[in-house]
Order: sequence, then C-alpha cells, then structure tokens
Amino acid sequence: MFLLWMMASSEASCEIRLINGKVWVDQPWSVSSDLSSSTQSCLTHLGEQLSHIPGFRDLTLSVALPPQEQHRALEVAEAYLGTVAQGGVPREQLSYFLSKSSQQPYISMSYTIRTSDVLVAAVGGISGEVNYGDSELSLIPLTLGQQLPMGSVVEVGAEGVVNVYLAEGSVVHIGSDSLVRISKVHLIEEDERLVELELIRGEIQTHVVSDPVGSFKIHTPLGVADVLGTRFRITVNEEDKKSLAPYSPIQSLEQLGKVPQKNSGDKIVRVETYEGRVRFSNGLSSVDVQSGLFSESRTKKDSVDLGRLPRTPNILSPLKGGFLQTPPLMWASSHRKCSYVVELAQDASFSIGYRRYDTVSTQLQLNDILPGGFWFWRVACVSKGVYSDWSQVYGFELP
Repeated sequence: MFLLWMMASSEASCEIRLINGKVWVDQPWSVSSDLSSSTQSCLTHLGEQLSHIPGFRDLTLSVALPPQEQHRALEVAEAYLGTVAQGGVPREQLSYFLSKSSQQPYISMSYTIRTSDVLVAAVGGISGEVNYGDSELSLIPLTLGQQLPMGSVVEVGAEGVVNVYLAEGSVVHIGSDSLVRISKVHLIEEDERLVELELIRGEIQTHVVSDPVGSFKIHTPLGVADVLGTRFRITVNEEDKKSLAPYSPIQSLEQLGKVPQKNSGDKIVRVETYEGRVRFSNGLSSVDVQSGLFSESRTKKDSVDLGRLPRTPNILSPLKGGFLQTPPLMWASSHRKCSYVVELAQDASFSIGYRRYDTVSTQLQLNDILPGGFWFWRVACVSKGVYSDWSQVYGFELP
C-alpha cells in the first residue's frame, strides 16, 4: 500500500491525501472552470508537493459531466491542470480524461510514482512506531526483517528506534523522533562503496565498516559529514518556532484531524565522534571531528565549533545475574553538569523492547514492570545537549 498525506496552507483550509494511486480531499471539487481562491491555493499546493516527491511520474484528472454539459469539460480540465502546473509540476506530466456521466458530475485524480526495485538495506531490530515511504510525506508501517529500496525515507516515532543494516555492511541506529533518507548505497569496483544518507531531523548513530577508498556521507540541513571513522552520532535539532508536523499514518479517510505542531526554528547540527574521525563541512568552513570530540553548527553562523565530549559513565550495578524484580540501576558520576540517559532493551543492539529513561541522578529505580527474560542496559552522560559515549553494556535476567 502507498499512502501520502498533505495539508494545504491555512488559507485553503483543505486537506489532501494520496492513497494507493488516488487523490482524496475532505470536500468535493467544484466542477467549474471558474476556480475559487481556496481551490486554486489547494491545487497549487498539491503541485508543489508532487514536484518534490522522488519518482513522481504523472497526474491524471478525470472530468465526468452530463452529455448536455460536455462542452465545459475541457475548460474545467485545463483550469485544474493549469493551476497544478503553477505549483511546479511540468505540464507534460499532467493529463486529463473526459467522460459522460448520467448521474452527478464529478472530478477525480489519480497519480503514479516510480519506485526503486533495488533493495539496499534491511531492518534488523525495531521497537515502537516506525514507518517508511518513498518521501517524507509517505508513511506506512515498517516491520522487522523488511528490506528497503534505495531512496526510502524512514520515520521513527517519539518512543521508537530502529536498526537498519546497509548492504555494504554498516549499521545505522535511528533514534526516536527522527527522519532519515537512504539516498544511495552502491558497491563499486573491488568492493568500493558509495553511501549517502540524509538526516532530515532527529538522531542517528552509526557503526561504519572501514573502507579507505570508499565514500560514506551524511547530509544534514546545515552541511555534510564525510565519515572517516567508525562510530559516531549525528543529531539535527530545532528550536523556538512552530511549524506543521507530519501526521501519523492514517487507517481510514475519516481520520482527518488537526495537524499537530512541532518546533522548527533555528537548526543545530552536532557530530559526536567516538571512534575514528568525521569531517563536517557547512560550505564555508570544514572541521575534522576526531575521536573524543564533537562539532556544533548553527543556522546563521558560518563557523563550526569544536569541543570535547563529556566523560563516559561507569556502571556500578547490576553487572549480571538474576533478580526476582527489576533491580536499581546505578553508575558513577562522570561530570558535575551531567544529566543521564539510560537505555534498556531485550537485545544488545538496543532495538527490541527498547525503553529510554532520562534522569539527573546516578541511579534509577524503574517503576515499569518489565517482561521476564534477559535485559541489556547502558547509560550516557548528556551535557548541554552533547552525549558522551555509551558505557559498557551489562545485563540482568528476570523470571
């Protein structure tokens, strides 16, 4: 199933959804060549969105009028498609079909999108709400073991995580509230790789397979990270202002509601290197982020700042063993201005049964009732938004 949603500007006050090749709106289209301002705005917005969807092929407008009104059908079609074209869709990608209707006149639209058949990644672990599609506007549920074609966008919900294994051997851990595009994954001659990811928002952590002659790049809104190391984290955060945020995938057309709001002011891009080296460039300046350092780039600032990562916490207890109930999790303080992030999961890659806790203390007593079985856990220090490396991973078992 392919699904896409979009909402026109507040002036148009109409919602448009694309589901399995059909365009749906929350109100009837007017069968008239004299378009209202709201219809014009809605159609222009539709054109803008379609022009940015990778693989968009064409849009077909169907106009059905009673026999005695057939002379108006061509005028209506030209008015509709001309307005969509103003949104940025080339006129040659727009067509119409005119027919006669013995009942009420109507207008409908259908579209086609070219999808890649080159599978370049697979889901190795997943927890919470995770969706994928052909663009950041297309969202359908992602499942464990599913393979992803080149060009896929992966969106992770507020409490989700996913591990994506690329065909060249690297692992990408996508954190909660993140949106990532798998732009390119190529294996060239003699196993030389060409990988390009786009971090639109949120956070990714990667373990990159060493390749001295290949290329592994991560594009962000403020620059490009050229990966020369093996383990690092990149985050894209937004501050202050409000903007429209994506819907969750809909299950039916009746689920039309208000679009939630999400912070999207000035952007901050951080690169934290735990092993190896990452070169970050914003087009005006470039820095090498060595192991143990982080870089920070901000909107409206030409330079890229460098700093040292916080110290990694040392876990005290539990290190191993079985317990009748969840034991308190304890670690040694690593920095006087630290808060801490504690992660638990039922796999050592922290993608199955994933749980995250934030605290300013050096111990955590969980109120959650964890299912029986073996649980892995780790902790990191966070100082002014910068993460230390993760502690060693330890575990405990519950009945």
